[in-house]
Amino acid sequence: MPLSNANFEMIRRLIRRQVIPPLQKMIENLEGADLSDLMIKLTPSEQRILLTALHLSGRAGIMLRELPEEKIKDVLGKITDDVFLKIISQVQADDAALLLSNIDRERAAILMEKLPAKMHEKIEEILRFPPGTAGSCMNTYILEFFENMTCREVLESLRNWAKKMQDPIYTIYVMDSTHHLLGQIPLRDLALAAPEDLLGKIMLKDPVTVNAWSDAEDAAHIITRYDLVSVPVVDENHRLLGVIMIDDIIDTMLESVADQAFGMQGITDEDRLDSPVSKSIGSRFPWMMINLVTAFIASSVVGLFEGSIQKFVALATFMPIVAGLGGNTGTQALAVMVRSLALGEVDPKTARNAIFRQILISLSLGIMIGIITGGIAMFWKGSPYLGLVILLSMIINMFIGGLVGTGVPLILKALKQDPAMGGGVLVTATTDSMGFLCFLGISTIFINHL
Repeated sequence: MPLSNANFEMIRRLIRRQVIPPLQKMIENLEGADLSDLMIKLTPSEQRILLTALHLSGRAGIMLRELPEEKIKDVLGKITDDVFLKIISQVQADDAALLLSNIDRERAAILMEKLPAKMHEKIEEILRFPPGTAGSCMNTYILEFFENMTCREVLESLRNWAKKMQDPIYTIYVMDSTHHLLGQIPLRDLALAAPEDLLGKIMLKDPVTVNAWSDAEDAAHIITRYDLVSVPVVDENHRLLGVIMIDDIIDTMLESVADQAFGMQGITDEDRLDSPVSKSIGSRFPWMMINLVTAFIASSVVGLFEGSIQKFVALATFMPIVAGLGGNTGTQALAVMVRSLALGEVDPKTARNAIFRQILISLSLGIMIGIITGGIAMFWKGSPYLGLVILLSMIINMFIGGLVGTGVPLILKALKQDPAMGGGVLVTATTDSMGFLCFLGISTIFINHL
């Protein structure tokens, strides 16, 4: 049942009246994403009542795993250890690991000791991988199927699994006796096979895998490239450790897109509308200072040519145009390159061609826009030389914009930094300074003809 405005208001009235049984009935069919939206919209006192109802309904874990990380920390800080343990028992190991990673280590260690041994082992297996790796996103609750098993045995295991677990299964993975991954079988193929067929006979050998220590984005690329619903996670010895489902990796993909969008403007992904003011200021201030320094550099460049501007005041009219279009060209090249790096479309072998292509595009745009802008300036101010100055300045600055926009993310990538981080700030700063320098420098050369 989707969370409509009418449902929301009804749920809120039940929360305010603190009538738990009807509230439980209202929320029992809501999806986890809708429950998280509901939680975010409520006041702290209302959140506590909703959390109680969710806990009693066994649905608190479903809601928590859908919350943004900063909200998870806030909610988990308000519940007791006993309630936390019951919530962990309602979710899979990967979601339990996510929840535990959002509380302080000392509390997490105490809670881990109170968990059943099997659950403890599976969560520990996930937590040993750093955040952002494929291993940190995988689900370690996997059924063990071996090559000498029959399809009849597997189907019986799946029936028993379905009675206890809610997570769907689309593909089964076949191992040898030492847990090395041998192959996979789509559920459709399993259903069509003869009951006595051995898995080793019908499996698809050498399936696509992702290493547990690889970046989670690598798993996302594999899933999207090969149109997979899930991808097996293996260690360096090709032993099966877990599985990443597409719904688990979608969040990673969305976070990656958001990181890139924020990063290009010098903002971290933790800077949200409801973030503490001091935290937002702390994350933005360094980039604002960099911007301030580059703005002074651009102003200093303009100051070098005060005499030229005084002789021909119309130059001031076109300065923002030259700098702005150069910055726009650089930002476009930056966006294309950051996206290509994120999707794995650029590597050291193809980087040179990528740079050349983006520079060629920027140069071509510079010529086209320069001719248009120069023509307008020539007829507007009645000076052919002004049109020529603008044409040359546009070509040079848009060329520089393309070069910087393409080069900055590649350099950051080579330095093992986020290619998107602050790229927009650096590109704009460079094109502003170089745009003013080119335009005013060339204008000074032709000042007697303007």
